[in-house]
Amino acid sequence: MDILFKVFSEINNGSVRVDNITFYNCEGKPVAYTDDEEHIYLFSGEPVAYFKDESVYGFNGKHLGRISDGWIRDNKGCCVFFADETCGSGPTRPVKQLEPVKGVQSIRPVKSAKQSKPFRPAESLSWSAMSSEKFFYQ
Repeated sequence: MDILFKVFSEINNGSVRVDNITFYNCEGKPVAYTDDEEHIYLFSGEPVAYFKDESVYGFNGKHLGRISDGWIRDNKGCCVFFADETCGSGPTRPVKQLEPVKGVQSIRPVKSAKQSKPFRPAESLSWSAMSSEKFFYQ
């Protein structure tokens, strides 16, 4: 079962399937989204990452972080983004800003060989210094 579908169906008691998930940064700015629960796009339409199990990978194969309970966390366990239905522990979420218009999605690049997952760190209650588009360009 897809990790995002599992997280959000549990949150919604299985009654609603979330097809479009927006990810907000530490300032409440909508930074990225997924409309297929696998690939992550910036609002410009640029594909920047994808989910594999609970991990987030760049198309260059780099392990960027993990998703858990709607939080995307960096490899240090700090929160990078939150989704609409985020639950569990994390920092205080800011007021969400309005979503910009989505650009036309570009063709996704070929996925490079995946980097090994680092050990799972303890989940932090802090925001990551990479809570922006730069998270995807590591």
